[in-house]
Amino acid sequence: MAIRIGRTCESCGFDNAEVGQDCPLCGLSATLAPSSEAPTLAMSEATSAVEFDPAQTPVFAQRYLVRELLGKGGMGDVYRVHDTVSGRDLALKLLRREVAANATSLERFRREIAVLTRLRHPAILSILDHGVEGSDLFFVCEIVRGQDLRMELRKRGPFPVKDACALVAVVADALAAAHAEGVVHRDVKPANIMVADDGSIHLVDFGLARPEGLDVERVTQTGQFVGTPAYMSPEQFDARTVDSRSDVYSLGIVLFEMLTGHAPFSASSVMSMAMKHLKEAPPAPSVSRPDLPPWVDRVVLKCLEKEPSRRFQGASALAEELRLPRTGGVARPRKLPSGDSVMIPETMASEWALVLSSPGEKAGWTPATALRFEGRTYRLVRVDPPHAPKGRWTYRFVPWPEGELMRRLVEYDPVG
Repeated sequence: MAIRIGRTCESCGFDNAEVGQDCPLCGLSATLAPSSEAPTLAMSEATSAVEFDPAQTPVFAQRYLVRELLGKGGMGDVYRVHDTVSGRDLALKLLRREVAANATSLERFRREIAVLTRLRHPAILSILDHGVEGSDLFFVCEIVRGQDLRMELRKRGPFPVKDACALVAVVADALAAAHAEGVVHRDVKPANIMVADDGSIHLVDFGLARPEGLDVERVTQTGQFVGTPAYMSPEQFDARTVDSRSDVYSLGIVLFEMLTGHAPFSASSVMSMAMKHLKEAPPAPSVSRPDLPPWVDRVVLKCLEKEPSRRFQGASALAEELRLPRTGGVARPRKLPSGDSVMIPETMASEWALVLSSPGEKAGWTPATALRFEGRTYRLVRVDPPHAPKGRWTYRFVPWPEGELMRRLVEYDPVG
């Protein structure tokens, strides 16, 4: 089981950096600044100066035989333990004493317990026990032998499309289960996705989760954003209400990174990263990886819409889209409410990225017109008039060249 830490990176200044790991924003092996918040733990919860020592107390809570330390972090230590009651090996997470004296960290640990005890899904670790033992706040959950997706990406590089979509669909299922319980994760990123040795996928670290619909807690008392900026949705940066579609945005960034090997945005500071999420259009994944089929670009860019109403309206909708069978050729014409029909190739083998037919001529649609359809921009290359009096007009498009200026952009309305 991996540790997920909430500290401040001194190199770039964002919250929730991980102890001993590269900062997700600046990429440096961050020196982590201690929290500046004053201890606010109530006297009834005061901790002793003596830390838990398995060498002195090998059995925790008169039940869990400590086998080994799995990891240490800024918030908690995780041990592999043997449950003498069930006979299973499990993971025991203890809140560090100095962290427990910080009201914010204490609340985050308690929130993680509260959320995990409610959620039931194969891709979400179940809490099997929790409480206070002496002065130690703890919980016990299933153990995952494996590594996080961030390390998988470093080891293997970009994933095949099929593998990336299959993994993200499982995470989307887990998010849908959380959303059904009114919980928004708020920190979806590769470091919080575990890939087990048996191939199973697990979404972890619900310490930043909040009830859906609440206004986001934008900054901490130290003035830092809450979350991991490279993966945060626009609404997390500007204090708008956050709902399940925020997690869809973050998961879209994870999918982008799995396909290309890098996140869509990079920046040298938190504020620069925030402005990119808020204002800058993300590139299509195919810009970095031209062999990607057009439908992949459409899915990713729909996740990364700035306006939540333009994204997939739930994680389950994203999972369903990722699991659609792909023929490897040109899809059948899709009839639109406007009376037009559209065909979009699923591979790059076709000369055209989009072919749209209409019962009437489109006024002003001439070669070089830019068309935005389902989150992607295309350039009109060829117009074929009908061959018969009652025939249809056909408009053929290629992807809009990266960096080329648009003289005229048509926002296509499929309703008409």
